[in-house]
Amino acid sequence: MNRPAGAVTQAIGWVLVAVAMVKNLNPTDASVVLFALVITELFAQLLFTRIDKPRSSSTSNLVWEDAVGELLLRWVLLSVSVSTLTLYGLIPFFHGHEYALICVLGLCLSLAMLKLICAFREPDQTHGCLLVKLRLVLLASGIVGFAKIGSLNADLVLSFAIGLVLITLMIASAGFDTSGQLAKATKAPSDQFDKALDEFTPFLLRYADLLILPWVMLPTVVMSYLIARGLAQLVPVVLDQLGERVTNTLARAFTTGSDPDFVSGAARTNLGFLLIGGAATLAVFGFGVHVPQAFDLNPSHFHSILFWLTLAQAAPVLFGATGPLMNIAEMRGETIGLSLIGVVTVWSITVVFDLKDPQDLAQLYAYVQMAITAISAVILGLRFGIWPGLTALLFRQIKLL
Repeated sequence: MNRPAGAVTQAIGWVLVAVAMVKNLNPTDASVVLFALVITELFAQLLFTRIDKPRSSSTSNLVWEDAVGELLLRWVLLSVSVSTLTLYGLIPFFHGHEYALICVLGLCLSLAMLKLICAFREPDQTHGCLLVKLRLVLLASGIVGFAKIGSLNADLVLSFAIGLVLITLMIASAGFDTSGQLAKATKAPSDQFDKALDEFTPFLLRYADLLILPWVMLPTVVMSYLIARGLAQLVPVVLDQLGERVTNTLARAFTTGSDPDFVSGAARTNLGFLLIGGAATLAVFGFGVHVPQAFDLNPSHFHSILFWLTLAQAAPVLFGATGPLMNIAEMRGETIGLSLIGVVTVWSITVVFDLKDPQDLAQLYAYVQMAITAISAVILGLRFGIWPGLTALLFRQIKLL
């Protein structure tokens, strides 16, 4: 299954799961389960990030035992940290829902292991790995089925989710050869640390609001935020696909030292982000009109949250493809610094001012994302003459056609 098809399948799965939970669970249980599934995906991605390295000429082989060991070490550190914070009451979201936290930790390890197995498998041996994309659809079907049989609660849904992932893991690992290897770059420890920051910090910035949410909010108020956040995610999904399609061409122009080609290609990319990303943004607002009725949400509250979250995700629409361009231009220091500033700003203001209203968190997240992206656009403009969106047309040296 190619990436666009996989993204569409996952999006459909999330919609089905959300609808099934809203219709068959009480509001608190629905919020707990939905957030548990969302944070599980984020934790699993954090566990898996940088284990599956791209192949290059200067690589050494990463054997299965080393990959599993690194993944388990990360999981232990994550589990100890989250459990300790919850034990001392610093994560109020899971207060009274300790079983949900246990399920989150178990699910994220299972998902990360499943991703690792699929990464080690040969391209023609992906049986079971396709179920990774379909597990949410199966989970939604299971929720509806259990609801028809009898009463349903958060613990039962999360138990079923764990069972589903474990079955998928067993299918994917059938006949798996642990002697397989992945390519891993051989770099000095300091270089590895810099590379880790380069990959982790943008991820943390993109999901800074979701990672801080359980520290300040209770399950009773987060449903509108989670639904709006999922709908707004359509914008970066579309932009990520566009960015991947142009990255190789822009990278070749940059590495060959062809500044006019690089600047011209970057200008066209920014214009594409404006047009295609703008269309995706309008689609989000169009879909958002019908969401409150479908999920029994307060319309004014939901639309306010959706506006700010969509504005945050649409920052590259206004200020250009700053993420891919700064990565291609090897501006890792600037990327790491700006991402860390953004993450610290969101987390510190949220905790210090105790932002318990989802609208306040969405507004803060939008301001930070817009500011970081705007600063990145200024850096690219001053250093390379790459200006975002329609402003590129003002510079006659940029040939867009």
